[in-house]
Amino acid sequence: MAASTVALLLVATGDGKGKTTSALGCALRAAGHGMRVLVVQFLKGGIESGEQRLLSRHGRDLGIGILTLGGGFVRKVDEAARRRTSEWLETAGKAIDDARPEFCVLDELCVALNMGLCDRESAEALIDAALAYGHVMVTGRGAPEWLTARADTVTVIEDVRHPFREGAEARPGVEF
Repeated sequence: MAASTVALLLVATGDGKGKTTSALGCALRAAGHGMRVLVVQFLKGGIESGEQRLLSRHGRDLGIGILTLGGGFVRKVDEAARRRTSEWLETAGKAIDDARPEFCVLDELCVALNMGLCDRESAEALIDAALAYGHVMVTGRGAPEWLTARADTVTVIEDVRHPFREGAEARPGVEF
């Protein structure tokens, strides 16, 4: 990133579907401009998503790295879960320092914050580490006030209608 360019903090939050999709679109746009990109996904393990599959196979060719942390949804927030999250944050920080991304996605960091898996200080340290290299986009439901107040761009995605409410299961290529 050029020295005269100020790194931006972007947040995609809300109850609607599309926060990760929006962030990945921004990541592709940045990569299309020749920027180094890193996508860090918290709480997204368990089921391999289409974006994880594609980026693990072709991300290097696109200039996009992906790091998926966690074994899926956390059902119980206890000391062991907080310790794992602390390890994930440390791993993410090392990956950011290694990749020096000009655009970094911290996917579902808001969820980790809301669940009490990490604290504000740890999240801010990770965000600041990424901002040292370039733009950062943080996603997840329920972005905390301190994060939206600090962000340069905040997008709130609203849930108007979704087939989940009628019992539909997640579909490959649409929900994951």
